[in-house]
Amino acid sequence: MKNNGIITEKGQELKKHGSAAFPCAAYESRGEAMGFPWHWHEEFELSVVEEGFVEFYTGQECCRLGAGDAILINSGTLHSVPSPILGESRKKDIVFSGKLIYGSFDSIFWEKYFQPIISSQRLPAYVFHGDVTWEARVAGQALLAHKALLGQAYEREIFVKKVLTDIFYELILHCRDAVDENAKNIRDNERIKKMLGFIHEHYRENITVAMIADHGNVCTRECLRCFREFIHMSPIQYVISCRLNDACRMLGSGEYTVTEVCEACGFENPSYFSKMFRRQTGLTPSAYRRKRA
Repeated sequence: MKNNGIITEKGQELKKHGSAAFPCAAYESRGEAMGFPWHWHEEFELSVVEEGFVEFYTGQECCRLGAGDAILINSGTLHSVPSPILGESRKKDIVFSGKLIYGSFDSIFWEKYFQPIISSQRLPAYVFHGDVTWEARVAGQALLAHKALLGQAYEREIFVKKVLTDIFYELILHCRDAVDENAKNIRDNERIKKMLGFIHEHYRENITVAMIADHGNVCTRECLRCFREFIHMSPIQYVISCRLNDACRMLGSGEYTVTEVCEACGFENPSYFSKMFRRQTGLTPSAYRRKRA
């Protein structure tokens, strides 16, 4: 049986599974002893039902697994397993850190495969059905890994790592759309962060879309797409909004003239500055200064 260990107020289970050298452990539970309250942990949890039926709750989803079915619960997913009410049930579990497979956060295995899986809202868990060929194969391999973990064979660690790697390989092959979509979102997030960072540092200067795109390591077309989908305005519109926000702050202090603010915020044309400022605030720069001073 998997020991409850320590569960924090936020529901995180702090029990160590395996060791720092090999963060992976095997458990077995049956009947009423199977019940486990709502919790989450950074490790993945792979469970195979060998007898009866077991219900796994992941968020608002309830997955009822029968003998021969398996489930992989994603890292960080809130889940619970209530005690079976009727009949005899038995399951075997492997709880393991993803680091066992991807190694470190600077590896391509983390960046390309595991980060998209872990952060995917479409994959809180994946059920492997015993009547689907490749999924039944995964459940069978998981049982072999479980047996190896409890044994004393010299090669057991490398065998278990191979099995878990193969399971993720199958998962990535068959859930490619969800993984690819999330990988794209992560990549776009990183790009937009870089481009916004550049704008926030240089918006008072004469910067172009090409310069912004270059700092996101994308072409101008991709830069425009990212801003349209994430910021809902063009890069230049965002630059202007940064300048106008700065202008409001400076004018509101009463320490600067309209001309000084215009120049300091990167507007070369005073009439254009006045036009854009009025469009955003409903007031001319002079009127705004008088009202806030």
